[in-house]
Amino acid sequence: MRMYPLAAAALAVGLVLGTGVSVTAQTTDRETQTTPARQSPADARFMVQAAQSDLTEIRTSQLALQRSTDPEVREYAQRMIEEHTRSSSQLKELAQKKNVTLPNELNPKQQALYDKLSKLQGAEFDRAYMQGQVTAHNDTAKVYRDYLSQGKDPQVRDFARTVLPIVENHERVARTESGNVAETPAERDRPTTEPVSPNNETTQDRPYTTNPGVSPIQTDPRQKIPGTTNPDASNTRPPR
Repeated sequence: MRMYPLAAAALAVGLVLGTGVSVTAQTTDRETQTTPARQSPADARFMVQAAQSDLTEIRTSQLALQRSTDPEVREYAQRMIEEHTRSSSQLKELAQKKNVTLPNELNPKQQALYDKLSKLQGAEFDRAYMQGQVTAHNDTAKVYRDYLSQGKDPQVRDFARTVLPIVENHERVARTESGNVAETPAERDRPTTEPVSPNNETTQDRPYTTNPGVSPIQTDPRQKIPGTTNPDASNTRPPR
């Protein structure tokens, strides 16, 4: 009979400890489910750089719609806004799942480009904007390729593989457009003319000749020289 209180006490302690362990285990499981895993530095760095690249394309292209009057430049800028807004939205969803905070500001190099463009107008703006697009997309493509060579997160890698071809296409189009806007509007609209000779003749107006130092009359078989027989005429005499 004296052992009963001790047994009861031991049983009570066991129940309390058991309950505590159970509560602790449930809490730990719940924290594991609600707290995203920490990303590796390479994964997080890539997402930050990709977000800044999207911001650069969107903001500089918004400037292009405000300052450019070139239809092709404006069409390219509109495409950049739409496609980089789309990739930016996908990246934000991914970063939220991975517990990565994305920036809202450009890096110093990107900000310098934006500041430069904001001071330009017209054709000068067009040339600087398109050249900036070539450089920016080149830099972005390198960021994507570098990540794909060392990044580990499967979902982030899928995102990079999907977007990289789009970035590369943007760079190719920008390079083509950059060449088109390298000339001023007056140079692009200048009509193409035939070279003019010292005698004010175009190459189409000159008779056939093989020696520029000889009179065209002497070398053109279509011309009849006075006092000679025309090789194209018939030698038959008219009837008497």
